[in-house]
Amino acid sequence: MSRVKTFLALLTAAAVPIISGCDAGQADTVETASTAQAPTALPVMVDYAHVGPIHAVYPATGNIEALERARVVARIEGEIRQLLVEEGDTVETGQVLARLDDSRLALRASQARAELEKLRQEYKRNLLLHERGLVSPRDYEDLSFQVDAASAAYELALLQLSYAEVKAPISGVVSERLVKAGNRLNAGEQLFVVTNTRHLVVYIHVPQAELGKFAPDQRVEIRADALPGRAFGGRIERVSPVVDAATGTAKLTISVNDPDVTLRPGMFARLGLVYATHADTLLVPREALDEEDGETRVWVVDDDTVTGRTVTTGLRSEDWIEITSGLQDGERLVVKGQQGLREGTRIAAMTSSQRPEA
Repeated sequence: MSRVKTFLALLTAAAVPIISGCDAGQADTVETASTAQAPTALPVMVDYAHVGPIHAVYPATGNIEALERARVVARIEGEIRQLLVEEGDTVETGQVLARLDDSRLALRASQARAELEKLRQEYKRNLLLHERGLVSPRDYEDLSFQVDAASAAYELALLQLSYAEVKAPISGVVSERLVKAGNRLNAGEQLFVVTNTRHLVVYIHVPQAELGKFAPDQRVEIRADALPGRAFGGRIERVSPVVDAATGTAKLTISVNDPDVTLRPGMFARLGLVYATHADTLLVPREALDEEDGETRVWVVDDDTVTGRTVTTGLRSEDWIEITSGLQDGERLVVKGQQGLREGTRIAAMTSSQRPEA
């Protein structure tokens, strides 16, 4: 009897999932039919068309360079007795950077001075004799020329002596030191490099077809990869009057505004050259545009559905596009989730921002 009860219990347990499975299948069928009657709203992100300023920006890249960079060389030969600056030191024009052995030059200057004094004394004596007619005019003139030559020789000796002090040709920072104390130099050999890090420029080359967009004093935004999140101002300093026939480009010189001396020569920079500005115009986010088959369209939100609308565009910046026709201020647009949209598609809109104040 116990075996029969056990069998019936097992049979009942096996039948329960079958019945439950049938109930679930019927429920799924009912739910699917209900869903088919009410299409699912597509989730999208929306934003507003609004009036504001827009700047047309030409992107470019280049390396930051110092406008002034000078090689400091020895004007005379000699041994380095003293180095007065090191790399990274700030120097001013005319500041002494190093001293060379000047003993030989000092002796030469003393010799030239003694020779000059001797001739001057002789000239004074001959002047009195010349006034009395005791010296011929020719001898007097020859002596006068000798004094002038000795004076020039003395000045030259002093000049050579002054070159024993190696001075900075420009103000800036010592960016390189190429010698050590005790080195013997030849005339023309390099000791330092001085770089003016306060006057920075970027040189770029633009195609000749784009050249008409640019003129001196136009604003430029500068960003360096080495300083993420920082933006620096600049302006077009010069536009080259010639086009390189080999490349078809013209050079633009862009000055960099960096009062805190944060940037460094050699840094890679990304530039945005502002070549046009419209102050009060209708703007939409760039991502709102749906451009296909030569047609530019936006999806306009009307309650919980969307309508495609063809628009014409004007200036374009990194984030915004100017709309010249086809749209009104304050209309809501789909900016994310356009894939799969059709006329009248139901949407579940999430606003990405508040409508900008007029």
